[in-house]
Amino acid sequence: MTADNTPENGGSKRSLQARRSKTRIIYGYIELAKAIGADKVTVTGLCKDLGISVGRFYHYFRSIEDLEHSIYYVLDDQISEWNIAQPGSGARENLILYTVWFARHNLSLGVSLVKRLFSGSNTNLSVRKKDIAYLEVFAEAFWHEYRLEDAYSLDELIRHIRVVSRGVILDWAVHDGGFDLEQAMRAAVSSTVDGILALSEGKRLYYDGCGRI
Repeated sequence: MTADNTPENGGSKRSLQARRSKTRIIYGYIELAKAIGADKVTVTGLCKDLGISVGRFYHYFRSIEDLEHSIYYVLDDQISEWNIAQPGSGARENLILYTVWFARHNLSLGVSLVKRLFSGSNTNLSVRKKDIAYLEVFAEAFWHEYRLEDAYSLDELIRHIRVVSRGVILDWAVHDGGFDLEQAMRAAVSSTVDGILALSEGKRLYYDGCGRI
């Protein structure tokens, strides 16, 4: 039996084909949502637009809402392929660059879909995925480089950056994409990061002063 005919190889080929089919449906949904609005997309309409059967859709997803959960798996793939960190940029700039990249990803989804994903009934934001893991990596590097342990715990730092970055995206969506999201993200996260550094330095000076008394 040749390598190409082994069950393992066949399983891998089927898995790859299934992943490609699923990804095609996800991207089809994103494009249709941008064209007609996420709330107007139906399973029937999506399948017609993609030229597939309704049964094919339900082979991969239970519903439109189930499909929306999978959008973040596409984000996982994009993060894996994207070289966010720039050589020589430093931990501060890399942390900011990551949030700008996250803004760019949401831009690619379109205002209508971002509004839907950020709605109170959507659980996507509370699910721990690779985007959060990457944020933790960049935040931890920043935390160590600037010795922030006396002013902020690592969890506090991550929470601050998440709140600010998601707040910028939500504000952009609420205003129907009425401003430059990437520019706003860089400005907001830069201000937050620099504020954290200033507070950390103030606490360090205070503690040093107390130590000298």
